[in-house]
Order: sequence, then C-alpha cells, then structure tokens
Amino acid sequence: MSKYSIITLRQKPEYRDMAAGWFHEKWNIPLDAYTASMDCCLKGGAAVPEWYLVLHGNTMIAGAGVIENDFHDRKDLTPNVCAVYVEEAYRNRGIAGELLDFICKDMREHGIATLYLVTDHIGFYERYGWEYLCMVQGDGEPDMTRMYVHRSRMDDIFEQVEKNMDGLVEKCVDWTSCAAGEQLQAARAGKPGLKFFDRDVPEEWLKEIRGKKVLCLAGAGGLQAPLLACAGAEVTVLDLSNKMLDKDREIAKRENLQMRIIKGNMCDLSMFEDGVFDYIINPPSLMYVPDVGVVFRECFRVLRRGGVFIMMAPSPVNYLCDHVEDKDGGYYKAVHRMPFCSKDHDDSDWIEYGHTMEEYLGGLTACGLLINGYMECQMKDITELYFMVRAVKNV
Repeated sequence: MSKYSIITLRQKPEYRDMAAGWFHEKWNIPLDAYTASMDCCLKGGAAVPEWYLVLHGNTMIAGAGVIENDFHDRKDLTPNVCAVYVEEAYRNRGIAGELLDFICKDMREHGIATLYLVTDHIGFYERYGWEYLCMVQGDGEPDMTRMYVHRSRMDDIFEQVEKNMDGLVEKCVDWTSCAAGEQLQAARAGKPGLKFFDRDVPEEWLKEIRGKKVLCLAGAGGLQAPLLACAGAEVTVLDLSNKMLDKDREIAKRENLQMRIIKGNMCDLSMFEDGVFDYIINPPSLMYVPDVGVVFRECFRVLRRGGVFIMMAPSPVNYLCDHVEDKDGGYYKAVHRMPFCSKDHDDSDWIEYGHTMEEYLGGLTACGLLINGYMECQMKDITELYFMVRAVKNV
C-alpha cells in the first residue's frame, strides 16, 4: 500500500470534519453521531472510540472506526470495529485487509486484544483472521446479523518490551546496577535498605521480613531480590528480561543466596497458587503494561490475607508534556492527554504506557487492596515525578 497511508484521527485531528462527512455519506448515519464520536476520540482519555482514515494524497479513500457498540443487543461484546468502507475505485487492492490489520495492531498496543464486528458478509473477514462468533439483534432491525471476533496475541508487545529492557542492560543504565557489598552486608544485619530513587522505603513498610515469602515482581537486576534474600526472606524474582535475571543469577551464585528466579510476565502469575506470598514488591515497571488492572488482580490473588503489595510507578505528569526548544533553553508544554501510549507519538520500537492515578489507585482498591501508605519522589527534571504505594490484602 505504498501509494496510500493509514492514519488515526488522533494523529490528524484537522481531518475531523472531512472524515465525519465522508462516513456520513457512506453509511447514512446522522452527521452529528460521527462528529460526537470523533470529538470524544480527540478529547482523549481512552483508546475507544478511535477512527481510522486511509488517504491517497489528501483524499480519503477508505476508513473504519472502533466504538463501544455498533447498534446491537450484545452490549457485553465490546469494542466493535464499525463503518468499514473502501471506495469502489480502490477495491480489490488489499486495502481493507491492511486497514483491518492496522486497527487490530493499534488496539493491541493500547491493551485491547479482542475486537468484535457485525456484518452480513460471509467469507470476507475470515481472510483476515476474524472468526464467526454468534448472531446478534441489531437495534431496530427485523433480522439477526452475524457477529465476528478477532483475538490478537499480546506476546509481540511483551517481546518488544523484553528486547528494550535487554538493551538497557547492555547500555548499563544506572538502575540496572547490582547491590554493592556493603549493601548486602547491611541487609544481613537486618537492614535491607531498599531505595525509592533518592528516598528510602520506610522500614515499617517491611516489618519482620525474615522468613517471609517475597515476590520481586518485574524486579530483576541484582538489587532488591539479593538484599531481601540477605535479610532472610524467601525470595522469588520474576521478570521478562533474561539479561536482568542474569544479574540475580550471578549475585545469587557469588553470595550463595537461595532465590527462586523465574522468567515470566507480570500479567500472568498462573504458576503460583493462591495466597502464597507475604510481600510483593514491584519497582517501576507498570509503564510497560497496557492494563495495570490485570497485574493488580493477579497480585491480589497470590497474596495471603494480610499480605503487603508495594509498588512504584511514574506519575501521569511524566507523560503530559513535551519539551519545546527556544533561545532561552526551552520549556515544557502540556500537550498530551492521559492515558498515554508512546506508539501514538512515534514509530520507534520503544513501548511505554502512561496510566492515570485512577487506573493506579482506583485499580488497587477495585480488586480489594487497602492503601495504607503513599510517598512521592521528585526527580531533578520537573516533569519526572514518581510515587510509591503500600497496600494490604485484608480479605
């Protein structure tokens, strides 16, 4: 499709009026319905709704949208791809297939792996990985219509995150440094001294850690896990990056530490039974996960009653601004809405998600965790603010 380009409306908001008129003309849905949905899209705050335009030069030749419900009775089957259309002169060139693939990839990068679509076509969508699911009743329609589903694998996103983390280890960025000898010695004396950047994790947050079962979640790198093991905890460390885990393997061998080291995804803790950990400690890593709620629910499940979850994460302010250069050295300008996805703003291999405080704190409480501690750490850069939460499973 070298002659054409596929864009999202968020990338080119100036096309809003043109796109709304184009979809209205093709589907005879009131123009106001399209403009309202597109305004909601441009307002930000969620991955859905979204609208996709295929352009030949400045001319729109195809398009589609993703909305919560495409006017049918199965409100539970959401979100829906809708309004798929290719101008007749451009059909039979593979444009529809590439558009559908683009939509699935874009939604997957925003943490949405399952999409639904209603259609009367038989045999078309199957070519592009869609499967017939069931019949649904369209609003105000006399006959039932076909519902299709497309399920994407999230593996490729996490494979890229793993590559990115491995790359940072190879570049020896500062936070991949292992615990020093004096730190390990202090931990053996009962003072693990976990750091929250230039602040300390309060000692009262880690009371009586000796003998406790601790999961260092996405916490490899030869720092926290060895310190906790030296302090007498039964430590399991799980991480996506083998290069980060190698640091724990190396220090465990050198210091004769008993640690369970597992390569795995923080979104899937199915290798652990319910209620097995006394503590879960999660250093900054949730920005590499599209949906933090998945992680919180898994953590709640594997924590014992009375167990403690300590997480560290970047504040939303980290993602709101871009730096604008000027003769005085530049300034920050708030330009992004939350939640944030790096793929909306560049085509590099770096994948990062900026979550809202509602997603973080609301997500913890929604799964049953009680927040009983909160700290912040302001870095040198004024837009770089991190927070740390302590939460307890009381049920």
